[in-house]
Amino acid sequence: MTFEKLTLDWALQKRLNVFLGALLILSLIALLALSVALARAERTVVLVPPEVTTTMEIRRGSADKDTLQAWGQFAAHALGNVTPANIDMTRTTLEPLLDASIYDEVIGRLEAEMDNIFKERRTVSFEPHSVAVDEGNGRVWVTGMSVVTSLVGAEVRHQRTFEVEMRISGYHPRITWIGTYEGAPRTAEIGERG
Repeated sequence: MTFEKLTLDWALQKRLNVFLGALLILSLIALLALSVALARAERTVVLVPPEVTTTMEIRRGSADKDTLQAWGQFAAHALGNVTPANIDMTRTTLEPLLDASIYDEVIGRLEAEMDNIFKERRTVSFEPHSVAVDEGNGRVWVTGMSVVTSLVGAEVRHQRTFEVEMRISGYHPRITWIGTYEGAPRTAEIGERG
């Protein structure tokens, strides 16, 4: 081996090492950038429960129309179908969904209504007929027939609307407002609460 060839091989190795070092640094920077982007990426959770026929999507801070509709119907069903036998179950079901800003008020009203239902031994049932959703505000109107049955079997029927406002926080639905009133939904009054 000649000294001249050794010098050329050594210079080539030095350049190759510099190139590979630069490539390693660029790879580390790209890996770090990808890790940061992945950590900040918005994930979408796709749900298909057995009783739902459509795909529902929940993101960290929002949900699609089908998801809002399903949760609104669930809340209306829980609040609209109360008997002395299921009043504790209704409270247990709704408590984890209530936002902290309305928790005390809603639980207080629910307990007062439960006391009335228990004392008067009446049942309240709700048959939903239509649902309207305002996806932008997270508001759902569930309208149907409410039937109040007394202990002796007398029934009072009237159209009732449950208005439920929700937000999604960390992939969990939170009910931020609940209203109920007789009659058709007040969808035109989006800025006002019933």
